[in-house]
Amino acid sequence: DKGKRHCKEADIRLSYIGHHTAHRNVSDQDFFFAFIKGLTGKRVAISWYKPSLIISSPYGNYLIYMLLMALLRFSKVPMLFFSGENLHSNYYLIYKNYLNGLPDQSLGFDYNSPYADRFPLWLMYVFGGDFIAKASQEDVKIRLKKIEASSFLDKEKFAAMIARHDGVGSVSRSKITKSLNKIHPVSCAGKLMHNDNLLMEKFKDNKVDYLKDFVFNICPENSSTSGYVTEKLLESFEAGCIPIYWGDSNPEPNI
Repeated sequence: DKGKRHCKEADIRLSYIGHHTAHRNVSDQDFFFAFIKGLTGKRVAISWYKPSLIISSPYGNYLIYMLLMALLRFSKVPMLFFSGENLHSNYYLIYKNYLNGLPDQSLGFDYNSPYADRFPLWLMYVFGGDFIAKASQEDVKIRLKKIEASSFLDKEKFAAMIARHDGVGSVSRSKITKSLNKIHPVSCAGKLMHNDNLLMEKFKDNKVDYLKDFVFNICPENSSTSGYVTEKLLESFEAGCIPIYWGDSNPEPNI
């Protein structure tokens, strides 16, 4: 009852569908939640009770796609569609036109898309929603200088690889790791080739803090398309690692 009352009393109510946070019950930690709350200063809640905005993302499920299309046709609630995935890969191909340009606002990695504005996934990791909501241009410069300063950290360990799987259509993370193992053992803190518990036990799943001890970070993308740049490359820079990378042949040319 208390939760229902909180939702009804909120100034802004956000509904999530297909969005990755919706499947982990941590929507209140989502970038867009933090951005809207920080930008407006109003009470924000996660609820399907008279929602103010629907936040959606591609989910590899045809039923989710059809549900989103139905909402766009019959609901009057505005929708934000965001993709941090490669919509030109087979798994997400049905979303390549950003729901046919029907959402009120679409964001993704594509350059010059007629359906969406460019907002690559890595921005969410380097700049949190609450930071972006209030940051000045000078604040952004200071943040980037801190990342650049990380390049000069002392290193004690050889290489790390943090991944849940080998990727679909990517170069093999396992193969790269096995090749580097011939030089020196690689620390694997994710599910793939797991041999190191420090990421969870010492660093509480903070990848950047964990990676600061390493010279190299094995971080290829799951797939390669122009403009598709996730957090993997930028987390390497933030931790001061040399990335062993595969993906867009010219990632973020303006940076």
